[in-house]
Amino acid sequence: PTWFFDFNNDGYEDIFVGSYDSLAPKNMAAQTLADWLGKPFGAEPCILYMNNKNSTFTNVTKSIGLNHVLQPMGSNFGD
Repeated sequence: PTWFFDFNNDGYEDIFVGSYDSLAPKNMAAQTLADWLGKPFGAEPCILYMNNKNSTFTNVTKSIGLNHVLQPMGSNFGD
């Protein structure tokens, strides 16, 4: 799932790109556990892009603390 929303309330739309490994659902729990234990994992983490207010975006995933295997399957949020 991908969301366009203003996560930092600065008036500009930011982008969240979710990651879900639909080809290997049996590995989701193992990948998530490996991530949280600090071990290597094969899943791609989600990404959060902050709007720079000039038609460009910066990847702020790690600084926000979302650089983990989250495996979202749907899109729903409130802003």
